[in-house]
Amino acid sequence: MAGAAPFMHFSAWTTLGGFREDLFLYWEDSALSIAAQEIGLKMAVLTSAHVWHSVGGSSATTNTLSAIYYYYNQRNRLLTAIEQRRVRALLIGPGVFETIKQLIRPLRIEKEDRWVKFRAGVLGLLDGLRGRSGKNHEISGP
Repeated sequence: MAGAAPFMHFSAWTTLGGFREDLFLYWEDSALSIAAQEIGLKMAVLTSAHVWHSVGGSSATTNTLSAIYYYYNQRNRLLTAIEQRRVRALLIGPGVFETIKQLIRPLRIEKEDRWVKFRAGVLGLLDGLRGRSGKNHEISGP
């Protein structure tokens, strides 16, 4: 399920409690999908649906992704893996390549503030390892 356009009965939404506020941005859709599977809700893909989603639309500035994106994507990816006892999959073996790829992405693709965005990703990874959740005011502002 993509958080930009989830389709479900309202009763499923209320049973699941909606999106988790402690994840704040990014990966809350994955956490909701995992929770749905854990209680036995059936999940499917509606292939006839067409939804346009601007990646990073919540945190993009001009045509680039912001430090907010890099921080929360990295942190919440790790927090979700820790909760599922799958953190080894992100830090050891094949998953480590995706973790590294996510870390160096701003250095590879961003034209503005690449070191600020790289630092945000590193901080997100460290905060994820520390189990910190919720809104980080140093990254997202007031």
